[in-house]
Amino acid sequence: MSVSRRLLLQGAAGGFLSFSASSSFAALNEQTQAVLFDAFAIFDPRPVGVAAQRLIGDRSPEFMRVWRTKQFEYTWLRNSGGRYQNFWDVSADALSGALEQLGISLSVSDQQTLLNSYLNLRPWPDVPDGVKALQSKGLRLGILSNFTDAMMASAAANAPDVKFDVLLSTDRVSRFKPDPKAYAMGEEALQLSKDKIIYVAFAGWDAVGATWFGYRTFWLNRTEATAERLSANIDGTGSRFEDLLGFVRA
Repeated sequence: MSVSRRLLLQGAAGGFLSFSASSSFAALNEQTQAVLFDAFAIFDPRPVGVAAQRLIGDRSPEFMRVWRTKQFEYTWLRNSGGRYQNFWDVSADALSGALEQLGISLSVSDQQTLLNSYLNLRPWPDVPDGVKALQSKGLRLGILSNFTDAMMASAAANAPDVKFDVLLSTDRVSRFKPDPKAYAMGEEALQLSKDKIIYVAFAGWDAVGATWFGYRTFWLNRTEATAERLSANIDGTGSRFEDLLGFVRA
């Protein structure tokens, strides 16, 4: 795990925060009033890969790599070309493109099953306690995602004990992250300036985009991916929600 220099120094002095150590959370940065999350920082996307494994078998890892790449290529190309479609439709197009590229045949029903796996996401195991720890300090919490409203509503229904103040789909502004208009939704919905909001990314590119926009940004790098080389100094990173809690109080 890598962390910002300030968090590293504080961790060396006193250790990182655990959910049970409420006294160490008392030093919450008073400027911070809200935390916004990418959906995948909260909801585990691995059931999508499990569904692909059931339907495709040994080629499913290759398929998932191509599908994910096309999903994000298509969102960025549509941003650049001014030809918006929502993330559900983009994901369907990317799925068809990935199957064709790899020469894999799936029935229409099986393709729909793969898409519907996005409606079965549940929180990562450390999320419920982590969210409660943040809320106990009076922080407002939200999700800002490329997911459609329907996708986020389905994920939220699968996590009745995890509550957020706002659920923001970039579909509302017809722009995908990392477009600044997408990130600006957080300021508008929370009625807070960006310096009072921490943004928590799941993907490295999203952490870069939020940093460029001006959010104090934490990369919750659960997959321990390598950093993007895009000339952005992300404020902090770690692989567990516990690391985020340490960053929030820094």
